[in-house]
Amino acid sequence: MALPTTGRLHRLQHAVRKVTHHVKEPSLIRNSGSTQRTNSLVNPDPALTRRDYLNWRLDSLDPSAILFEESYGNRASGGPLAIFLQLVDDTRFNTYHFYWSVAEDIPIHHALSAHVSNPQVTIIRHGSPEYFHTLATARVLINDSTFLPYFVKREDQLYINTWHGVPYKTMGKDNVGDRPVSRANTQRNLMLADYLVSSCSRFTDLMVGAYDLKGFAATRILEIGDPANELVRRADRKQIRKNLGLSDDEKLVLYCPTWRGLNNKADQRAVDDQLRKVEELQEAMPLGYRLIAKLHSFATSGATIDSDAIYTGDLNEGELMAAADSLITDYSSIFFKYLSTQRPIVFYQYDQNEYSSSRGFYFDPADLPGPICSTVDEVIASLTKGLEALRVPGSEFIEFCDTWIPHDSGSPSALIADLIADPTDEPHGRVLTDYRPRLLINPGGLLLNGITSTFMSLLHHLDYSQLNVGVFVGRGAKAEILDQFPPETKVFFHQTTNLFISDEEATAYDEFVVEKQSSWDFTNTLETLFTRETKRVFGSMTVDAVADFSGYNLATAAILTCLPSDTRTIWLHNNMASEYEKRFPGLKGIFALYDRFDHRVCVSQDSFEENSNDLPQLTPPVLPPTGVVSNTFDLESLLVRRDLAEVVDFDGIQLIRDTSPGASAVRTTKEVLFDPDSINLINIARYSVEKNQANLIKAFVDVVKTYPQAKLYIVGHGPLEQDLKTLVNSLNLNDSVFITGRISNPIPLLSRCDGFILPSLSEGQPVVILEAFSCGVPVIAADIAGPRALLDTYGGGLLIPGSDPRDISRIISEFLSNPCASQNSFDAVDFNKNAISAFYKAVELGDVRYSDFSASMQVHQPAVHS
Repeated sequence: MALPTTGRLHRLQHAVRKVTHHVKEPSLIRNSGSTQRTNSLVNPDPALTRRDYLNWRLDSLDPSAILFEESYGNRASGGPLAIFLQLVDDTRFNTYHFYWSVAEDIPIHHALSAHVSNPQVTIIRHGSPEYFHTLATARVLINDSTFLPYFVKREDQLYINTWHGVPYKTMGKDNVGDRPVSRANTQRNLMLADYLVSSCSRFTDLMVGAYDLKGFAATRILEIGDPANELVRRADRKQIRKNLGLSDDEKLVLYCPTWRGLNNKADQRAVDDQLRKVEELQEAMPLGYRLIAKLHSFATSGATIDSDAIYTGDLNEGELMAAADSLITDYSSIFFKYLSTQRPIVFYQYDQNEYSSSRGFYFDPADLPGPICSTVDEVIASLTKGLEALRVPGSEFIEFCDTWIPHDSGSPSALIADLIADPTDEPHGRVLTDYRPRLLINPGGLLLNGITSTFMSLLHHLDYSQLNVGVFVGRGAKAEILDQFPPETKVFFHQTTNLFISDEEATAYDEFVVEKQSSWDFTNTLETLFTRETKRVFGSMTVDAVADFSGYNLATAAILTCLPSDTRTIWLHNNMASEYEKRFPGLKGIFALYDRFDHRVCVSQDSFEENSNDLPQLTPPVLPPTGVVSNTFDLESLLVRRDLAEVVDFDGIQLIRDTSPGASAVRTTKEVLFDPDSINLINIARYSVEKNQANLIKAFVDVVKTYPQAKLYIVGHGPLEQDLKTLVNSLNLNDSVFITGRISNPIPLLSRCDGFILPSLSEGQPVVILEAFSCGVPVIAADIAGPRALLDTYGGGLLIPGSDPRDISRIISEFLSNPCASQNSFDAVDFNKNAISAFYKAVELGDVRYSDFSASMQVHQPAVHS
């Protein structure tokens, strides 16, 4: 498949030559001997390569082109190689062309070099322009790992993922040692794939669970066995042993440790540690035994290796396993492939406790099909005994094989060949179905603010027995927040901060977001951009309902409008016209998308009326909201959090100390100075302009003149924290006003205060007022939409008629002189029933009944409110 030579692509190739400093233009590599390496070239500009890839996706598919790749081109020893060897000898594929992705400076594997003289076979360097052109235009793609993050499968491409082994150590969301976003590219590759090849139903369950696929992914599962195992069974054991210089009576021990480095890159320290283990094992080998160690490709890439026991030749893992009389490994999935030999396996887990705590396992090590050793002496003893003991495998070993490699006697490569040869045949495999309606929610950035708090409450009130709930989050989502999700929730990532975008699309996007326009049209170019981005992130996912609970992020909102869904709903958490004019000019792009949502809902009736009036007054006019959905309120969590604290004496100072698990027993930022004999008032909000805390502090100058015993705690975090502290100091209020910073659980402090104050300039439906109601704390709040509706409905406080310090101080003084204003009629159970019913109606899932599951869910610690 030669590169096309249109004028546009000539210009692109010229740009590649320019950014590579006039290095000879990369070409397709053919006729390479077994020791030849791919050309060493200066990598092209990644941004340019991505744009090339997007342009080449517009070219016609080559119906006879198949691209094979393993581990970003770092090896050729797994499922794709087995399928290639099947296809290359199949007469049905005589007119096909086979492309192999090989990373720079990686030797061409001998199984490939035997075919490079074949005009049907081409080796291309991973990451080169040729590679991306092939990725964009080959009809069939076969990978045992993942393609790069900007890969997007085209509609008529066939993507088969064979994965590279049954997982023993945890993966995806089960791997506590990884950042959550680290699973994003694997997850989306599995959703993009038409077929995931599975060795057994247990493997399917592990992968589907680890990457939240069930019910959302359109991927079909082929439970036909691992093609890579064919390389072990079909290898010429006698010839391979002869090539390795082994005598007939010499015992070959293969050592394959798992990778222990960081970030999937060469880590010399980790490599040195593994080399020491190899040397210790080699020195301990008894007479007649020979050790060969095959390290992970990440270990041998870029690290210095100096050991004659480390195998660096071109035999693949399957051939080495066929030749070996026994296998030593630790946590590597390679042992599942070795099972088919029915020869001994020894597990050298010298760091089992450490590795288990940092990564974790899917099943008890005691259930492994071989002895577990922690020392070299134990390994040698198990080896010498095991060869004799396992000459005839025991029933437990056979049972393990029946569970994990039940299809090992078949030929999955031949079945996949049939599938590729007849693309018009009915789809094979089973679908990851789920009878429940699929709801996908975007919560925004999951920052420490009110939207996050109300979203967390919503998650804990959804009925998971009736709904399949997915949450769409950004790459910055923190594990401590995601861990608070109900365990039934599935999480999907937008794992990049930048869109993968062409020059034309970039211009259109800038005009849409930045440039002043008379109208805000979602053009065909933007439709193309976001439809592709939706496909890149979600594959062929379709859902029943989309809920953009954030309502503030343009790219996310645009993606959600391009995701196939029966209904789409977007939330308006504040007066959006005011937000646009005063704080977020980028909302103009969101407004342009309002007509692509079926429903636009506000969180209070007052907010609905304001938005209905103000949005159509903008130029150009913006569509008004269509309904009201109150935020839910997690009373159960609040009551538990209220009691996770105690008042203690610390060197004569009263403190409210957090008693939740793991909290410090000494004075920290989680402990707050507290004087129970004072009049204690509290504000809990983000430190930002719209919360009006500067005027609250100024108002307190007059308050303390009349009530010198009054204290004010301002709890939160944000950009104005230092400014507020400076203001307190300049007004000599250090003994009366305390800027506490963020407190992870402010409810114990709130519940002990005499009043809650919220003098904001704008609000949606502040849940913190409901928390104050539930704690029996009276409320002083700005007379604006949101707070006004709550106080008018439930009582329990006073409204501030203005926003300047005099208005605030007057109402605080009035409140302090009349404490009877604390009574309210708020009923959390009734409130939640109405709120969740309105939510289901807004997303058109009205048949889902209300169930209050908050009491049975894990207690979460919502973020500081805004």
